[in-house]
Amino acid sequence: MSYNGLRSASLVLLVILFLLLANAVKEEPVPVMSNRYEYSIAALTESVNAINSIEYKQHIKTMDKSKQTESIEVHFYYKKPDYLRTETKSSGCTSIDIYTPDGMYEYFPASLTAYYREKWKDSEPISFQLQDKLHDIELSGKYELYKADNLAGESAEIIRSVDEENGCIYEHRIWLVKKEGLSLPAREEYLSDGDVNITYEYEYVSINKNIDDKLFKLRQSDKLKIINAEGIPKAVKNEEEAEKYVKFNLIMPDDIPEGFAVNEITVVPPVKFPSATVTYIKDMDTVYYCQKNVHRYELVLSDEDKVVKSGGKTFAIKKLFNNSISIRWVKNGIEYEFSSPESQIDALIKFVQSVSGVELMIK
Repeated sequence: MSYNGLRSASLVLLVILFLLLANAVKEEPVPVMSNRYEYSIAALTESVNAINSIEYKQHIKTMDKSKQTESIEVHFYYKKPDYLRTETKSSGCTSIDIYTPDGMYEYFPASLTAYYREKWKDSEPISFQLQDKLHDIELSGKYELYKADNLAGESAEIIRSVDEENGCIYEHRIWLVKKEGLSLPAREEYLSDGDVNITYEYEYVSINKNIDDKLFKLRQSDKLKIINAEGIPKAVKNEEEAEKYVKFNLIMPDDIPEGFAVNEITVVPPVKFPSATVTYIKDMDTVYYCQKNVHRYELVLSDEDKVVKSGGKTFAIKKLFNNSISIRWVKNGIEYEFSSPESQIDALIKFVQSVSGVELMIK
């Protein structure tokens, strides 16, 4: 082969080698990033599953479009597999939920009132907030490793998911840090179009340490009123599955107020009055919609109910002790009830009108 031939061959080999190297350099970060994310999620999964007991707090701050903020604190106590206590403080009100192997108590200290709900006999061990968070991440399949960061002097990794809906970019970021050798969330941010709407700050008090069993019991008092409710709600996938439990057709609102979306559908055990509850959320506001087979055609009223008649229907309006309001009515043996914070009264009325088909005025 001539010199020119050798040189041409050498040039071809150099070009091929260059292309191979360039391609390798170009593609290398993808599997590295993917592997790193998988490692982060594996570490989070292993850490959450390694928790036998934990006490921690969530400091939640919300901000609306007018920059008005609201703060919520949730204090968690969890003892594997069946004990959980959550204390929620918001707008000067406190509520306490206590889960045991037999059932749960919803306790409102201000009114010294507690509701006891029997547990489903076929139910699984109770899950706590970190387990639910991990489940949501795995179910989404949209999270990826974003970047390394420093959070309050601690090394952190940020994972995030990004979604686009109706021209708006929604983002969820989670900061993972090491706490007592476990990889756990330290901060969360929910953003829309780059603006932070909700933040969660985690404060870990103790991990895998002893928790006093007294925390999972109600302090008995002569003034404490315990009401026997109908059972612990059980989450179902959709409206059709809920109907299989309650044995009647659910009526869903056609006109949902702007910003609200279905968060969860639950049913209670098939007792005398089976019911299904649909939870709608908008930022940190929640509207509950309950449909219950009460086997009667007239409302049962209490002294606290305000009666409003419209369009041939009778509505019972009641102010609740947690700064909320409820509206009930009965049709064909089914009782319908919407409840929400008083600040969402306009949305509440819109929900009621959509289901009842009646214009409703509340003074």
